[in-house]
Amino acid sequence: MTRAVRGSAPILWADGASASLRPLAADANSALRDAIAVREAETRASRFHHGNRLILAERVRQVNGGEARTLELGCGHLDFTIGYLAGACRELVATDVERLFPEDTPLPPGVSFQTEDALELSFDDSAFDCVIAMEVIEHIDDDDRFVSEALRVLRPGGTLIFTTPNRLRLTALARYLIAKPIRFPHTYAIDPVLGPIHHFREYSHRDLQKLFRRHESETLDARSEGIGLGVPAWQLVILKPPVLERLAFNWHVILTRR
Repeated sequence: MTRAVRGSAPILWADGASASLRPLAADANSALRDAIAVREAETRASRFHHGNRLILAERVRQVNGGEARTLELGCGHLDFTIGYLAGACRELVATDVERLFPEDTPLPPGVSFQTEDALELSFDDSAFDCVIAMEVIEHIDDDDRFVSEALRVLRPGGTLIFTTPNRLRLTALARYLIAKPIRFPHTYAIDPVLGPIHHFREYSHRDLQKLFRRHESETLDARSEGIGLGVPAWQLVILKPPVLERLAFNWHVILTRR
């Protein structure tokens, strides 16, 4: 079965059962809450990750003057959803293939959650003004289907925004110098909240241009911007580099539906 989004790898407890398939015990719920709190604190303390989220939220706010009906794909444990996106649009539908946050998590007004497979969305055509997916497409085996399905649920002129790591970012290029380049598919780590962090692929600027050409019939405009030049782990990063954009850590991709 295709697992369509970043959060598709479930949290597994000692007996191998998925947290999404049974109610969380009080201690498990508490452990999950603690893990999410740690992640949120780390994100806020990171110049790159916090700044990246602020830029993304502002991109969403620019759609319909902050009044967009917005779909989020791969919401994970809702830190981006609640902490950044909720105030950037009129209505926000957060989705993932399973719940990766405590069931009693309070949602702000105008925010809802439902389970969805990003490759087979249940929504009607033209249902949203904006679709956003942060660090999702690299976790999906069929990236073309992901893009087409996201565009399908957008109204004509609607905006698809997604982010994804740059395959040729500075830190990745450094691995070539020591003869240890990353080969894809690749599993980076086991995240305590999201599970295995597995990338089917990452994109260079040229890779994105090929993706854009494959979807020309569905889009009016397609562009990318490199975000985060430097080494985010060392807090050495320029969020919007004036030069060397193609070596940035991350891509922000914006597609406009035809």
